[in-house]
Amino acid sequence: MLILKGRAVPCLAAVKPLLAANIGKPDQAKAITEEIAKAFPAYQAAAADARLIACGAVVSAVGNLRATILIAVSLALIAVAAAPMRTARAQEWALEQMPSGATPHKVTAEPAEYMGRKALKVELTEAAAGGRPGIDFRDMPTFVLIPATFKNGTIEVDVLGRLNGKGPPDARAFVGLAYRVTGSGERFESVYLRPLNGRKANPPPPRNRRALQYYAYPDWKFDRLRKEYPDGRFESGADINADEWISLKIEIDDGRLRVRINGREELALADVKIAPQSGSIGLWVDIGTAGYFANLRVRAVEG
Repeated sequence: MLILKGRAVPCLAAVKPLLAANIGKPDQAKAITEEIAKAFPAYQAAAADARLIACGAVVSAVGNLRATILIAVSLALIAVAAAPMRTARAQEWALEQMPSGATPHKVTAEPAEYMGRKALKVELTEAAAGGRPGIDFRDMPTFVLIPATFKNGTIEVDVLGRLNGKGPPDARAFVGLAYRVTGSGERFESVYLRPLNGRKANPPPPRNRRALQYYAYPDWKFDRLRKEYPDGRFESGADINADEWISLKIEIDDGRLRVRINGREELALADVKIAPQSGSIGLWVDIGTAGYFANLRVRAVEG
């Protein structure tokens, strides 16, 4: 194999069968090459690319035939055609004020400075906080929607959650991210923190294993996930507490998810609960929380 820009291109091993059949028969080898080129006309010009010629050079060490190089180059071109390039697009928001084009959904958002950081402070509206659980709050589309298109890649943000005195006794300073948000929140996924369940807060079991939560809206909220997966695979503990700044990073690749808290991987899922789709990103909070968000970094991978 030859590695071109992170992709494996068939080289010596793939060419051996053709070598065996065509050594000493350059006319036949050339004919094979021409047939391959007809199938991939858009890539004929790329034969002059030095990276592809390098593949032919490796093979030519075995059989010093011009036809060998032509075959190797053609096979490399086929590999390029079959594996489209993935490109990355990076965006950043300091969140010292409301981003241009951002929209609040059942939340208020205002610039604030807290614990030495300029940030965006997000809380539920009075109407949402006074509503019904499962209808107005609790794993619902309660976020500031950021105008970014995202399907795969990484999202990083610094967050702080604290109680605001407006929630029930089981409020845990819920704060996190929503992503792949369609429309105004008809469907999305979320990773959020319960800082008061963090190990630093020394909560009793099983709360100490429930500081970090994944869920998929509208069908897979935390209560259903706990019921159908009692092993707790969609949540985990973390070394966090309320009223402190926390680095939250999520890495998404189709159905796979990894979550890092302050640089440490705390949750890894191989099969999330919703089909991958492109959507927006949300700064998410829930009942009883004053959430602070700073330094949002998004790296969206396309292709």
